[in-house]
Amino acid sequence: MKKYIWDQLIKTINEDNTVLFEDETTKYFSDKELSYLVTDEPKDLEQLRNLMLDAVIPKLLEVLEDYNIKKGYVQLLIQELVATYNNTFNIAVWKAFWTFEEWKHSAFFPEEIRISDIKKIKEL
Repeated sequence: MKKYIWDQLIKTINEDNTVLFEDETTKYFSDKELSYLVTDEPKDLEQLRNLMLDAVIPKLLEVLEDYNIKKGYVQLLIQELVATYNNTFNIAVWKAFWTFEEWKHSAFFPEEIRISDIKKIKEL
């Protein structure tokens, strides 16, 4: 039986979760990603996004329940989650451009990137 991730036909899934597609490209996926991404039919981007939401939302609700979070704190939690994720993302990008400085807030990283830095990344 044929299996897909998004619209790509899977050739094999290795023990290390590296997926080899029919077009000979490979990509690594976590166990949890594979649990919802592998489907019997190709999916479009919206369907793929919905698969992720259907898999993740119950887990997030479970965490809220486990910690007995009040409704009044849910919005704050979401805001802090997004802020923390964005900060971590910004630091990762900043470090990728080799312009990271520990004492500066990650919001300043775009100001430190030069055209030469962009060219180095583009050429990778």
